[in-house]
Amino acid sequence: GGRGATGHGPWFPLPTRWGVRAVEAQLVMAGPWAGRRGLPCCLAVVLVLIALPCGSGHRRGGPWAAALLERLEMANQPGEEISGHASSSSSWASSSPSSASSSNSLLSLVTGSAALSPSSHAAPIWVEEFLSRPKNCFYVAVPVSFITDSFNLVGLPDVPYQKETLQLILSGAGKNNETLQASAEVLYGLIHARYVVSRPGLETVRRKFLRCEFPTCPRTLCRGQQMIPTGLADALGRGTVKMYCPSCRELYDTQADVDGAAWGTTLPHLFFLTFKDLEPSRVAYTPYEPRIHGFRLRR
Repeated sequence: GGRGATGHGPWFPLPTRWGVRAVEAQLVMAGPWAGRRGLPCCLAVVLVLIALPCGSGHRRGGPWAAALLERLEMANQPGEEISGHASSSSSWASSSPSSASSSNSLLSLVTGSAALSPSSHAAPIWVEEFLSRPKNCFYVAVPVSFITDSFNLVGLPDVPYQKETLQLILSGAGKNNETLQASAEVLYGLIHARYVVSRPGLETVRRKFLRCEFPTCPRTLCRGQQMIPTGLADALGRGTVKMYCPSCRELYDTQADVDGAAWGTTLPHLFFLTFKDLEPSRVAYTPYEPRIHGFRLRR
């Protein structure tokens, strides 16, 4: 290859300064242990010889290598630590880009915060109040971390005052505004439909199912089989929530005046496909047979 800018020999693709800092960071992480064992320092010297330009008549690598070799010599002295290792590690850490800002961009937009709170997996106060209403007994609590993930809101139908509505759901701001309250119920229902078909959401529905919090099938021959909420369509305004019985595979009306889009059409089938042990056996299914004086009617 060609020679570097200083004329000391061929360069590797990695710039000298960053090669030194990479080795320096490894040395800092080793700390005093490197001086007592020797093997990590030997490896560090090899990395220096590889990462830095080669030459003759000069100390290998120039002043950057000289500075690092001095640190290596200090590390090889028993019982001594490398001076200033905290500043070296901090400078190395500061050179790497941060990825937290992109993942929390929606939360910054809604609450003005740059990071999730420690209780990000808990339900907001507005959600708890919403779930306490009798008509919303079929809903599950969607955690803050799911609501604030902008990916989960992509492609949702437009909801009036969406930003203010999110603020209401997450922080309770504007809870006395009836318009925002109506929009919040719609938006939470749309987010809820996506949450219940996610892996954490399916697990939440499973716990609710095992606690027998869903109604049982009114059909006598289903023998109290518990049902799962579902919708007739995934779009808003296409009907209220229905209950699906996995035994007779029929839909039943409920008294809850809740839009079926808050559950969608996927949940019951994905639920029993995921948790096959909860699906009733078709062998146990008993169809009703009309009889006259004990004889079955031929249809």
